[in-house]
Amino acid sequence: MMLLGTTIVASNSSCKDDDPAPAPQKNINEIVNTDTSFSLLKQAITKAGLGTALSTGSLTVFAPDNAAFAASGINSAYIDSLPVAAVSNLLTYHVLGSKKVSTDVPVSDSLRTLSTKLLFASRNANG
Repeated sequence: MMLLGTTIVASNSSCKDDDPAPAPQKNINEIVNTDTSFSLLKQAITKAGLGTALSTGSLTVFAPDNAAFAASGINSAYIDSLPVAAVSNLLTYHVLGSKKVSTDVPVSDSLRTLSTKLLFASRNANG
């Protein structure tokens, strides 16, 4: 599973005119829409109607790539078979309402999700 985060990038007033502007960070929806390793997540986001919600604000998504979906037995047909509410609940369980970097994830603890549930997360030597 991959940790995807998005933030609003503020400009630095001390920048010189000839300094190149930093590349704007992509929001979660833009990352999912442009990275083919997230095609199943994109399908789930589209089915749940969460594209707009994941395009705004400072959020963190514990996002499975296609390999993680496959490892848990989830494929495109399975996503299609689920009710919209089930897909939405599954996705929002994996979204935090604030930006977290990997070092913010506790060694073993819980974090509150957008759906106000506790997400049990852990960090180890592998990330």
